[in-house]
Amino acid sequence: MLSRYTRPGLYTGAQMAVGGLGYGLLEILCRGYTHISMILVGGICFVAMVRISKSSLTFAAQCLTGALFITAMEFAAGWLVNLRMGLGVWDYSQEPLHLYGQICPKFTILWCALCAVVLPLCRLARRFPASLAQSRPCPADAAGRLHNLPK
Repeated sequence: MLSRYTRPGLYTGAQMAVGGLGYGLLEILCRGYTHISMILVGGICFVAMVRISKSSLTFAAQCLTGALFITAMEFAAGWLVNLRMGLGVWDYSQEPLHLYGQICPKFTILWCALCAVVLPLCRLARRFPASLAQSRPCPADAAGRLHNLPK
C-alpha cells in the first residue's frame, strides 16, 4: 500500500518505463523490430494493467477489460501513427474483421492472453512500493523551509 509520502508520479513513471521497455522487447522478439510509438503505448497499457489488477473484477473480467483497453489504445495509436502520419508501423488489413487495418479480433484475443500473463505480474509488482512507503518524508514545512537535516 502506498503511503502519503510515496510520490505516485514516480511510481507511475517507473510503470511506464517497465511496460514500454517490456512491450518493446516483446515486439522485437516476435517481429524483429519495434517503433518508438509502441514503447509509449506499451507503457500506457502497463499502467492501465496495474490499475485493472487492483480492481475487484474476476480474473477473466480483468483480462477482458485489459484486452479491450489495449485494443482501444492500439486503434488510437494506429489512427495517429499509421493513418494520419502515414508511418505504416502495422497493417492488419489482411486480417478478417479488421477496422481500418488497425485492429482485428485475432489480436484482441492475443492481448487477452497477454493480460493473463501480465496481470499476475502486476500483482507481484504492487508489493514493490511497500518498501518505498517506508521511506521518510521530505523534512520541509509548508513554506518549503528544510528542518532536521543531517549535519
